[in-house]
Amino acid sequence: MEAVIRQKPRAYSRELMDTYYTNEFTYNEYPHKSFWSPAFAEQDLKTAYSALGSSPEDVSQLLFLNVPFCKKQCLFCICHTIITQDYDRVQAYLRALCEEINLFHSFCTAQAVTPDIREVHIGGGSPTLLTEPDFARLMGRIHSIAAAGQLSKVALEVDPRGVTQERLAFYASQGVTRLSLGVQDFDPEVQEIIGRVQPVELLETLLAPHLRQRFDSINFDILCGLPRQTAASFRKTIDTTIAFAPERIMLMFYNHCPQIKAHHGLLNEAELPGREAKWAFFDEAVDTLERHGYVRIGFDHFAKASDDLVAALQGHTLHWNSLGYRPGRCIDMIGLGSGSLSRLTSDYYAQNIYDLEDYERSVMRGAFPVARGYRLSADDKIRREVIHSLRCYLSVNMRDIETTYGVDFALYFGNELDRLKPCQAEGLVEISNGHLTITDVGRRFTAHVCGLFDAFIPRKTA
Repeated sequence: MEAVIRQKPRAYSRELMDTYYTNEFTYNEYPHKSFWSPAFAEQDLKTAYSALGSSPEDVSQLLFLNVPFCKKQCLFCICHTIITQDYDRVQAYLRALCEEINLFHSFCTAQAVTPDIREVHIGGGSPTLLTEPDFARLMGRIHSIAAAGQLSKVALEVDPRGVTQERLAFYASQGVTRLSLGVQDFDPEVQEIIGRVQPVELLETLLAPHLRQRFDSINFDILCGLPRQTAASFRKTIDTTIAFAPERIMLMFYNHCPQIKAHHGLLNEAELPGREAKWAFFDEAVDTLERHGYVRIGFDHFAKASDDLVAALQGHTLHWNSLGYRPGRCIDMIGLGSGSLSRLTSDYYAQNIYDLEDYERSVMRGAFPVARGYRLSADDKIRREVIHSLRCYLSVNMRDIETTYGVDFALYFGNELDRLKPCQAEGLVEISNGHLTITDVGRRFTAHVCGLFDAFIPRKTA
């Protein structure tokens, strides 16, 4: 492999950021879902479902259920949500979601397919807006396809404003083991601006020791770059977060896109921290979290040293998908509900219909509500493995790729390695001893490095 003369890194100069920083694709999946085909139909999904449990490897699944409703619009949100005060509308959707679970169960029974669902994640939206009877009903349907005794983890996304101590105790009684709380920021002024007022005292009440001990893990979502955030206010948010000592923290950037999310336009763009300022907030937060014993995983996830994410990082079983970093116990994901994504065996991706009425009509007439999907080629799988390794470990063992897939890495990825040379010269990546590694300086540009291996991104030609 041709040697590259490496220059001294320019740290995080404006030129370096302009050249290499991108958040176009986060590579939750490869190929990105924008390249999946609407021609992927119900029969294709059935073929994918039929393959569950047929792998010679011990592959179990995570079940993701989407409840897309919220009572109020948070102005920072980028999720596909539906704002409603009409609980009858929520119940109509819940009936359809339960019917989709029934469809899946009936299909698997008829085809003698036995899914091995070990984990559940209930997200949205705000699934905590379901009443206790309706949540119990949903859990009952889950247990029809995943026996309670085989579930090792049940995670629930929580809007702190809509729950009480009694409600959290109820979730624990229903088998929920992990809570993910949408905190975002603790500064009262920032909370008011983004429409997410939830005082520190509310979290202190909800996470009282007698309730905290009923859950295996707590996650906080924190957003950097919100309107009127300052170095001092964000520092206080991070300090407050550390005081709560959640097992995991997702420290993400607010992505302002009013052209896609109209409600973002209600925020005053002039009040957003500039790029250099928000990166300074982020870098200081990273240093503070690591100084307090949190282990940084990938770019924006942090976990206590005792958390199973850290064990997965060290044991090289880490996995990355649309829910973030996972310990790797479940690689396949069965997504049910409007807009949900699925990864089914190593060959298939699928996504459900977004539109609620179309979704409900589909399942109520007994048809799987597939909107688009994708069957991976041999090349896709090789590239996914490279990108996945870079996304999880900031490194890829080129010899392992060669052994697993029977290719010569330097020949197979000759064009990609040529495109990497400027990154090597800048000190963003290193290639030595059979490993391609993203450096500490290059970590900020992981998406760019991954994108160089993406066959779906058009390249400029001379």
